[in-house]
Amino acid sequence: MAEKTNGVCWRSIIILSIFCIMAGFGGGITVQNVLSGGNHAAWVSVGYGIVAGVFIAISVVIFKTVLSSLKQQ
Repeated sequence: MAEKTNGVCWRSIIILSIFCIMAGFGGGITVQNVLSGGNHAAWVSVGYGIVAGVFIAISVVIFKTVLSSLKQQ
């Protein structure tokens, strides 16, 4: 991971954003399992959507930053 451009290791940032996507889906599944056990079954899809959406939004921002930086070169 020593490949750096403008002092930034882009490979690490891309790997980080992929982990953010996976964490979003994993967190969403966790929320789904917790909420489905009780009287909160109606909130399962809302909880999953919020958790997955937050992490996917983070990864989109990271990907956008990477792509715009690569575009400037």
